[in-house]
Amino acid sequence: MKRVLIAVIVVLIALVGVALIAPSFIPAETYREPIRKAVQDATGRDLTLGGELSLSLLPTPRVTARDVALANAPGATSPQMASMRELRVAVGLLPLLSGRVEVDEFVLVEPEINLEVLPDGKPNWVFETAAPSRAPDAPAPSAGGGGTPREISLGDIRIEDGAARYLNRQSGADYALSDIDLTVSMPSLSGPFAAEGGLVYEGERVELTADLGNPRAFLDGAETDVALAVRSVLAAASFDGSAKASAPNSALPFAGTGKASVDVKSVRELMAWLAEPLQGAEEGFGPFKVDGEVSVDGNRLDFADAALAFDETTGTGHLTIALDGQRPKLTGALAIDSLDATPYAGGGGSGGGAGGSSGGAGGTEGWSEAPMDFGALKAIDADIDLSADALRYGDIKIGQSDLKLRLVNGRLEADLSKLALYEGLGTATLLLDASGPMPTLRSRFDIGNIVARPLLTDAIGFDRLEGLGKTLTVEFTTRGRSQREMIAALNGTGSLAFLDGAIYGLNIAQLVRSVKTAITEMRFDQSQQKTDFAELAGSFVIRDGILQNDDMRLLNPLLRVEGQGVVDLVKREIRYRINPVAVSTLEGQGGKTDVTGLSVPILITGSFEEVKIQPDVADVGRRLLEGALSGNQPTAEGEEAPSVGDRLLQGLIGGGKGPPAPEAAPSGATPPAESGTAAPQAPATA
Repeated sequence: MKRVLIAVIVVLIALVGVALIAPSFIPAETYREPIRKAVQDATGRDLTLGGELSLSLLPTPRVTARDVALANAPGATSPQMASMRELRVAVGLLPLLSGRVEVDEFVLVEPEINLEVLPDGKPNWVFETAAPSRAPDAPAPSAGGGGTPREISLGDIRIEDGAARYLNRQSGADYALSDIDLTVSMPSLSGPFAAEGGLVYEGERVELTADLGNPRAFLDGAETDVALAVRSVLAAASFDGSAKASAPNSALPFAGTGKASVDVKSVRELMAWLAEPLQGAEEGFGPFKVDGEVSVDGNRLDFADAALAFDETTGTGHLTIALDGQRPKLTGALAIDSLDATPYAGGGGSGGGAGGSSGGAGGTEGWSEAPMDFGALKAIDADIDLSADALRYGDIKIGQSDLKLRLVNGRLEADLSKLALYEGLGTATLLLDASGPMPTLRSRFDIGNIVARPLLTDAIGFDRLEGLGKTLTVEFTTRGRSQREMIAALNGTGSLAFLDGAIYGLNIAQLVRSVKTAITEMRFDQSQQKTDFAELAGSFVIRDGILQNDDMRLLNPLLRVEGQGVVDLVKREIRYRINPVAVSTLEGQGGKTDVTGLSVPILITGSFEEVKIQPDVADVGRRLLEGALSGNQPTAEGEEAPSVGDRLLQGLIGGGKGPPAPEAAPSGATPPAESGTAAPQAPATA
């Protein structure tokens, strides 16, 4: 018995020795070709083992191969789908006998992976293999062994200094990753899984970590604890909750619930880094952050009670992000403190304050001809109910407002059901369609009880009108690729009525009262002047950027003023004529003079930056001449003939039509002089 035992021990020692020593004496070519053929049969691709190849059986089966390359699919850009400087694999032998896989080591050194979608849409990672001959049906494996291993253990799993490229020759997408490092550990399928690594994309390093409480449960569709984090200089994102594996072809690899956070340094810089630059977004699209409880189903994220920050805007609400369409789609309801919409609508904006008190958008430089790129509107789709404490577009300031935003492929619809604007209230609709090569814009505003002066100053840079805007209705359409094109294509209608206000820079009553001075000196002092009014109203039509008004009326106790003219919005010029008529003694606006019925037409001309206000000299001269030529008219007996000044005023008042017919003489009065009787001449006055 003792001899038998010794013999068995000797045999075992011999077998171990053979297992340890034999691989050293077996030429590599002995198993190089079987490995290559096995890969060829499995993938239909050639495997190149260009460098050293070694095999050992004990203490664990281990294979080390250098300069390994797997051929690419026919027609692919790169000749190799995968290559690496070194591959090391070690698998526990005894655990395999009990149905367990223990990977002690799996290391890829300097791997290069080329993933490619060919022009016909076929990916290069789909392998072509010969159909195996049909074999007799095998009995189902017993629970005790064979079949899929019941347990997997991962030891030293690493990728060192790897690189990868994804090329889609149908869509043109091309992404390259470098400096890929990854370490994975998983003692068992039911134990914790941990992965940590990083990579470089477009010059930026991205670090990532992933932890799963129970990988088997995750893969089997049961929820387990999950913690994910991605960090870079440009952005960071994290999820901490419970999740399970999502359905195949989902945008996200998991579905579950937990707390999520996204923190982006600059949306504009992030999109440019992702090769999706926001064209025209020179301003705005800066910091973005959202935190909250989230539910993920693989293709959508639902944030409940989310806290949101975007540029200078902060808010709260619920938000859903769908990822299964051509573009991300945002839906939900948000309450925000303030929003400056200028950077998100082509970078245009005010026609107002930048140019000074009498200037318009761009000041003396006029309308910009730079292209307005609305590409940012095509980055996402949206359907959002928004409540804002304050809105801003250019220099126009809007108070507490409720609006519904709908954005689809660059077509933005905004319905403002509540619009607080310069102490007034109203409604507005806006449709900006930037889906095609030529952006179009349609809008309507219905506003009441606004304070006129700050609105007009902010909107068009005009600060010479104040009052209460009882009603203001504007409807317009336009199209264009720049501010100038938009203004030149502007068409629309509008009406307005202002109450209890004033026009600054013009005192119509003083001009009428001082008509002789205005006529003889041909000047008018506009400084510190204004015309008060009880009502100022009118309507207008805009055609191709030219505003026409024919029914302006201004009323106050002293004057009745009518006006008509055009405002060339393209050239930023005004040509307007007002016709004031004194209706009572002019007292309180520069003195007391009885000039009832006196009319001195006034011309308002010039650029938005330099408005000129002066009497209509040609019209005044014509009527002066008519008045002077009427001096041979007869007078009543004993009545002085009108002076030259009186005749001048009569010409202005009556337009040279002659004096009114005399009234019937009272009983007992001296009858009027016979025709042809000369009336006594009064001395001339200046």
